[in-house]
Amino acid sequence: MAVLDLTSTGWSEYDEAGNIAISGTGNEIVTGTDVSRLITEQCYIRRDYGSGYFGDISPGHKFKIRRTAHLSYGIYCALSYSNFIGDDLETGYGIASKNLLTLLFVGNAAPQFQIASSHGTGTLHTDTSITLSDSTDYWPLLTRSGATATAVIYDDEAQTSDVDTIQVTEDSAVTYQYLWASSSWADGPTGKTMSVVAADYDLQEGAGGATGKSNPLYGSLGGPLSGVIG
Repeated sequence: MAVLDLTSTGWSEYDEAGNIAISGTGNEIVTGTDVSRLITEQCYIRRDYGSGYFGDISPGHKFKIRRTAHLSYGIYCALSYSNFIGDDLETGYGIASKNLLTLLFVGNAAPQFQIASSHGTGTLHTDTSITLSDSTDYWPLLTRSGATATAVIYDDEAQTSDVDTIQVTEDSAVTYQYLWASSSWADGPTGKTMSVVAADYDLQEGAGGATGKSNPLYGSLGGPLSGVIG
Protein backbone atom coordinates (compact mmCIF):
# COMPACT_ATOMS: atom_id res chain seq x y z
CA MET A 1 0.00 0.00 0.00
CA ALA A 2 1.74 3.14 -1.21
CA VAL A 3 0.91 6.50 -2.71
CA LEU A 4 1.67 6.61 -6.44
CA ASP A 5 4.59 8.71 -7.66
CA LEU A 6 3.21 10.16 -10.89
CA THR A 7 6.71 11.15 -12.02
CA SER A 8 8.05 7.58 -11.85
CA THR A 9 8.83 5.37 -14.82
CA GLY A 10 5.75 4.30 -16.75
CA TRP A 11 3.67 7.42 -16.27
CA SER A 12 3.12 9.71 -19.25
CA GLU A 13 1.87 13.30 -19.29
CA TYR A 14 0.35 15.25 -22.16
CA ASP A 15 -0.65 18.89 -21.76
CA GLU A 16 -1.41 21.04 -24.80
CA ALA A 17 -1.97 24.29 -22.90
CA GLY A 18 0.06 23.92 -19.70
CA ASN A 19 -3.02 23.35 -17.55
CA ILE A 20 -1.73 20.61 -15.23
CA ALA A 21 1.38 20.13 -13.12
CA ILE A 22 2.72 17.39 -10.85
CA SER A 23 4.09 18.69 -7.56
CA GLY A 24 5.13 17.56 -4.10
CA THR A 25 6.99 14.25 -4.20
CA GLY A 26 5.19 13.29 -7.39
CA ASN A 27 2.03 12.60 -5.44
CA GLU A 28 0.01 15.73 -6.22
CA ILE A 29 -1.69 17.10 -9.34
CA VAL A 30 -2.36 20.82 -9.42
CA THR A 31 -4.38 22.38 -12.23
CA GLY A 32 -2.83 25.81 -11.98
CA THR A 33 -4.75 26.97 -15.02
CA ASP A 34 -8.32 25.82 -15.45
CA VAL A 35 -8.72 22.51 -17.25
CA SER A 36 -11.11 23.32 -20.07
CA ARG A 37 -13.34 21.46 -22.50
CA LEU A 38 -11.62 22.98 -25.54
CA ILE A 39 -10.35 20.46 -28.06
CA THR A 40 -7.14 22.52 -28.31
CA GLU A 41 -6.44 22.10 -24.58
CA GLN A 42 -6.44 18.35 -24.06
CA CYS A 43 -4.37 16.92 -21.21
CA TYR A 44 -3.81 13.74 -19.23
CA ILE A 45 -1.59 11.85 -16.79
CA ARG A 46 -1.78 8.14 -17.66
CA ARG A 47 -0.05 4.79 -17.21
CA ASP A 48 -0.21 1.50 -19.11
CA TYR A 49 -0.52 -1.35 -16.59
CA GLY A 50 -0.75 -4.08 -19.23
CA SER A 51 -3.62 -5.83 -20.97
CA GLY A 52 -6.41 -6.99 -18.64
CA TYR A 53 -4.80 -5.61 -15.47
CA PHE A 54 -7.82 -3.93 -13.87
CA GLY A 55 -10.74 -6.26 -13.28
CA ASP A 56 -12.24 -6.40 -9.82
CA ILE A 57 -10.94 -3.54 -7.68
CA SER A 58 -10.69 -4.37 -3.98
CA PRO A 59 -10.15 -3.06 -1.32
CA GLY A 60 -10.33 -0.02 -3.59
CA HIS A 61 -8.47 2.85 -5.22
CA LYS A 62 -8.45 6.07 -3.22
CA PHE A 63 -7.22 9.65 -3.48
CA LYS A 64 -7.87 13.18 -2.25
CA ILE A 65 -9.34 16.03 -4.28
CA ARG A 66 -10.83 19.50 -3.93
CA ARG A 67 -12.22 21.99 -6.44
CA THR A 68 -10.55 25.38 -6.20
CA ALA A 69 -12.22 27.27 -9.07
CA HIS A 70 -14.67 26.77 -11.91
CA LEU A 71 -16.42 28.50 -14.77
CA SER A 72 -19.82 27.24 -15.93
CA TYR A 73 -20.01 23.48 -16.37
CA GLY A 74 -16.41 22.34 -16.27
CA ILE A 75 -15.43 18.67 -16.23
CA TYR A 76 -12.37 17.06 -14.65
CA CYS A 77 -11.73 13.31 -15.01
CA ALA A 78 -10.19 12.51 -11.63
CA LEU A 79 -9.67 8.74 -11.79
CA SER A 80 -10.37 6.68 -14.88
CA TYR A 81 -9.78 3.34 -16.59
CA SER A 82 -9.80 2.48 -20.28
CA ASN A 83 -8.70 -0.02 -22.89
CA PHE A 84 -7.71 2.75 -25.32
CA ILE A 85 -5.38 5.72 -25.44
CA GLY A 86 -5.80 9.17 -26.93
CA ASP A 87 -5.18 12.84 -26.23
CA ASP A 88 -7.82 12.62 -23.50
CA LEU A 89 -10.67 10.33 -22.44
CA GLU A 90 -13.31 11.99 -24.61
CA THR A 91 -11.49 10.79 -27.72
CA GLY A 92 -12.74 7.25 -27.08
CA TYR A 93 -16.29 7.96 -25.97
CA GLY A 94 -18.97 6.25 -28.03
CA ILE A 95 -16.51 4.46 -30.32
CA ALA A 96 -17.00 0.73 -30.82
CA SER A 97 -14.64 -1.49 -28.79
CA LYS A 98 -13.38 1.47 -26.74
CA ASN A 99 -14.37 0.98 -23.11
CA LEU A 100 -14.06 3.44 -20.24
CA LEU A 101 -14.93 3.83 -16.58
CA THR A 102 -14.39 7.24 -15.04
CA LEU A 103 -14.95 9.16 -11.82
CA LEU A 104 -15.48 12.83 -12.63
CA PHE A 105 -15.72 16.13 -10.84
CA VAL A 106 -18.60 18.04 -12.45
CA GLY A 107 -21.15 20.70 -11.54
CA ASN A 108 -21.59 24.42 -11.79
CA ALA A 109 -22.32 26.45 -8.66
CA ALA A 110 -21.35 23.48 -6.48
CA PRO A 111 -19.14 20.50 -7.33
CA GLN A 112 -20.45 16.97 -7.63
CA PHE A 113 -18.88 13.61 -8.33
CA GLN A 114 -20.17 11.51 -11.19
CA ILE A 115 -19.30 7.91 -12.01
CA ALA A 116 -19.78 6.97 -15.64
CA SER A 117 -19.16 4.04 -17.96
CA SER A 118 -19.34 3.63 -21.74
CA HIS A 119 -18.44 0.50 -23.69
CA GLY A 120 -18.71 2.10 -27.10
CA THR A 121 -22.30 0.99 -27.63
CA GLY A 122 -23.87 4.43 -27.42
CA THR A 123 -25.20 3.59 -23.95
CA LEU A 124 -23.84 5.74 -21.15
CA HIS A 125 -24.34 4.63 -17.55
CA THR A 126 -24.02 7.37 -14.91
CA ASP A 127 -24.73 8.15 -11.29
CA THR A 128 -24.18 11.56 -9.69
CA SER A 129 -23.55 12.56 -6.08
CA ILE A 130 -25.23 15.17 -3.95
CA THR A 131 -23.90 18.72 -4.25
CA LEU A 132 -20.70 19.32 -2.29
CA SER A 133 -18.57 22.32 -1.33
CA ASP A 134 -15.73 24.18 -3.02
CA SER A 135 -12.27 24.38 -1.39
CA THR A 136 -13.10 21.28 0.68
CA ASP A 137 -11.08 18.06 0.61
CA TYR A 138 -12.89 14.84 -0.30
CA TRP A 139 -11.50 11.30 -0.31
CA PRO A 140 -13.26 9.07 -2.87
CA LEU A 141 -12.83 5.29 -2.72
CA LEU A 142 -13.57 3.39 -5.93
CA THR A 143 -14.25 -0.35 -5.93
CA ARG A 144 -15.44 -2.72 -8.64
CA SER A 145 -16.98 -6.19 -8.51
CA GLY A 146 -17.79 -7.77 -11.82
CA ALA A 147 -19.62 -5.14 -13.85
CA THR A 148 -20.59 -3.03 -10.81
CA ALA A 149 -18.42 -0.01 -10.01
CA THR A 150 -18.98 1.97 -6.81
CA ALA A 151 -17.51 5.21 -5.47
CA VAL A 152 -17.95 6.12 -1.81
CA ILE A 153 -17.22 9.80 -1.12
CA TYR A 154 -15.70 10.59 2.28
CA ASP A 155 -15.00 13.96 3.87
CA ASP A 156 -12.20 12.68 6.14
CA GLU A 157 -8.81 11.17 5.43
CA ALA A 158 -9.48 8.12 7.61
CA GLN A 159 -12.53 7.45 5.43
CA THR A 160 -14.90 6.96 8.34
CA SER A 161 -17.41 9.68 7.44
CA ASP A 162 -19.08 9.11 4.07
CA VAL A 163 -21.22 11.80 2.48
CA ASP A 164 -22.57 9.83 -0.48
CA THR A 165 -22.26 6.65 -2.52
CA ILE A 166 -22.64 6.48 -6.31
CA GLN A 167 -22.69 3.36 -8.46
CA VAL A 168 -23.02 2.15 -12.06
CA THR A 169 -23.54 -1.23 -13.64
CA GLU A 170 -21.40 -1.44 -16.75
CA ASP A 171 -22.43 -3.25 -19.94
CA SER A 172 -20.07 -6.08 -19.04
CA ALA A 173 -17.24 -6.99 -16.67
CA VAL A 174 -14.49 -5.97 -19.08
CA THR A 175 -10.95 -5.54 -17.89
CA TYR A 176 -9.00 -2.32 -18.33
CA GLN A 177 -5.39 -1.67 -19.31
CA TYR A 178 -4.83 2.05 -18.70
CA LEU A 179 -5.14 4.08 -15.51
CA TRP A 180 -5.69 7.84 -15.89
CA ALA A 181 -4.87 9.91 -12.80
CA SER A 182 -6.00 13.02 -14.67
CA SER A 183 -7.72 13.84 -17.94
CA SER A 184 -9.61 16.63 -19.62
CA TRP A 185 -12.97 15.98 -21.30
CA ALA A 186 -12.47 17.97 -24.48
CA ASP A 187 -15.84 17.91 -26.23
CA GLY A 188 -15.51 21.45 -27.56
CA PRO A 189 -17.46 24.18 -25.72
CA THR A 190 -15.75 27.40 -24.63
CA GLY A 191 -15.88 29.03 -21.21
CA LYS A 192 -16.34 25.78 -19.27
CA THR A 193 -13.40 25.11 -16.97
CA MET A 194 -12.41 23.62 -13.62
CA SER A 195 -9.39 23.86 -11.33
CA VAL A 196 -8.59 21.18 -8.74
CA VAL A 197 -5.89 19.90 -6.46
CA ALA A 198 -5.73 16.09 -6.38
CA ALA A 199 -3.25 14.02 -4.41
CA ASP A 200 -2.25 10.75 -2.77
CA TYR A 201 -3.50 8.23 -5.32
CA ASP A 202 -3.28 4.80 -3.67
CA LEU A 203 -4.23 1.54 -5.42
CA GLN A 204 -3.95 -0.34 -2.09
CA GLU A 205 -2.46 -3.35 -3.80
CA GLY A 206 -1.46 -5.98 -1.31
CA ALA A 207 -3.60 -4.37 1.42
CA GLY A 208 -5.94 -7.23 2.17
CA GLY A 209 -6.79 -7.73 -1.48
CA ALA A 210 -5.27 -7.25 -4.89
CA THR A 211 -6.26 -5.21 -7.86
CA GLY A 212 -5.28 -6.88 -11.07
CA LYS A 213 -5.75 -9.66 -13.56
CA SER A 214 -7.32 -12.08 -11.12
CA ASN A 215 -9.48 -10.14 -9.67
CA PRO A 216 -20.22 13.34 -16.64
CA LEU A 217 -20.41 12.82 -18.22
CA TYR A 218 -21.54 15.84 -20.03
CA GLY A 219 -23.32 15.81 -23.38
CA SER A 220 -22.39 17.50 -26.57
CA LEU A 221 -21.26 21.08 -26.26
CA GLY A 222 -22.93 22.30 -23.18
CA GLY A 223 -25.06 20.46 -20.70
CA PRO A 224 -24.30 17.19 -19.08
CA LEU A 225 -24.34 13.88 -20.80
CA SER A 226 -27.54 11.98 -20.84
CA GLY A 227 -29.61 13.26 -18.02
CA VAL A 228 -27.00 14.52 -15.61
CA ILE A 229 -26.37 17.95 -14.25
CA GLY A 230 -26.55 21.13 -16.09
